[in-house]
Amino acid sequence: MEFFQGVGIALDGLFLIMTLRSFTTLFHELGHALPALLFTDKDVSVYVGTYGDTKEGVSFGLGRLKIFFKFNFLAWNIGMCTHGGIKMLWQNFIIILGGPIASLLISIPLLFVVMSNTIHPLVSFGLSIFIMAAALDFVSNIMPFGRQMYTDSGNSIYNDGIQLKNLLKRATMPDVYFEMEKQIP
Repeated sequence: MEFFQGVGIALDGLFLIMTLRSFTTLFHELGHALPALLFTDKDVSVYVGTYGDTKEGVSFGLGRLKIFFKFNFLAWNIGMCTHGGIKMLWQNFIIILGGPIASLLISIPLLFVVMSNTIHPLVSFGLSIFIMAAALDFVSNIMPFGRQMYTDSGNSIYNDGIQLKNLLKRATMPDVYFEMEKQIP
């Protein structure tokens, strides 16, 4: 009997981790979406559990913000944010950095709550998992890992660290580069 109880606790813990990881992914992607909404007048889409697939999921909108959730057992920690495109480098920098910063901003206050020892141990356990998942979001996104990923439509995307690295390279390009870039149809 104790064996089955242990297996049940382990499965519940795994389900809790997957659920909380989806929420940390949502906060991370909203960290990208909020500045994108400020810098553009176009729609901004957040995807959780998918890289752009809007089928077989739940979606809702809040004005120009569209959010898509898809339960994907093998990819419950993936997500992305898309927007209509922004030309200014500093605005793109803020949008890209917004995701990792949001991961930190949500976890730091929760860390103080857990450390206060004034909450139930099960709540403390859940918040601790959430904090660890948010910290994992921060580290796995801010580090420029070169793993290329693909959206549902086949476009390649990179993590925030690679995007920041590429953006910083772009910021050092001479003006003639951008003038030539405008000539390309």
